[in-house]
Amino acid sequence: MSDVVKCVNSPHSQFLNENCLGVYGFKLIKKGLLSFDKIPKMKWLYLQGVFFTFILFILYFILYHYLLYQALIAPVIEYYVDKINQMASWLTYLTTPTGWLFKVLSWLVLFLMAQKSATITMGFWLDKLITLVIAHFREVEDVPFKLSNIIKGILFSLKNLPFWLLLMLLGFIPIVGTIIAFTGAACSLGFDIMSPYILVLAEQDKEMLKTIKIRKKQSLITGIVQGGFGFIPILGWLIQPFLMVLQIIGFAYYCEERWKVDSQKDAK
Repeated sequence: MSDVVKCVNSPHSQFLNENCLGVYGFKLIKKGLLSFDKIPKMKWLYLQGVFFTFILFILYFILYHYLLYQALIAPVIEYYVDKINQMASWLTYLTTPTGWLFKVLSWLVLFLMAQKSATITMGFWLDKLITLVIAHFREVEDVPFKLSNIIKGILFSLKNLPFWLLLMLLGFIPIVGTIIAFTGAACSLGFDIMSPYILVLAEQDKEMLKTIKIRKKQSLITGIVQGGFGFIPILGWLIQPFLMVLQIIGFAYYCEERWKVDSQKDAK
């Protein structure tokens, strides 16, 4: 991310590892909403950024739909359904719901990919939101705009494509594949919720990225709400970008609030 926090008294890796990682998504949503009441301009900056994130989200989805779904995935689904028809005549009654299930799973992964790409591309704006949260609890410097950060965000999102394609392929395995794909998506989303705040702190403490330990279970706990909304067609997919950013804000607020309380206790 960018050069943001230059403050001696800030949360460190041990504190985050012991107190902040693996918070349930609903609690982070609650903290994000609380930040709207406690921090001036937060709600407006959030809505402004979410609007542009939503536009990017749609553009990314259209791009992935044409480049991945129509070119690669749709032919695979048709081939898969044809093979089911050839296995036994009575299975033809299952091909229509099975085909739609594969399509919904594929669209779900495309939506998650688009959401992830849009959020990463708006990394500079996320830095601003996180810095605004930190400034509510302690002194920080403003975020300088860097075009290189946006370019890095786009390149980083492209590097994650193989992982999401793997999840999409796993989704074609009945029952077990769906569970694995959901678990993998939730873990990835949980990491994406926690990492922006950690990356901001890492600008002050370069060793933090080496000592912070985000376990799979913690990522799953944090990302399961976000992943769950992904299984609600259309409505859940439209809500996801709003909830994603709200939880990122909420995680920053939760960590800073815990740090402030613990610091006050130590001072006494």
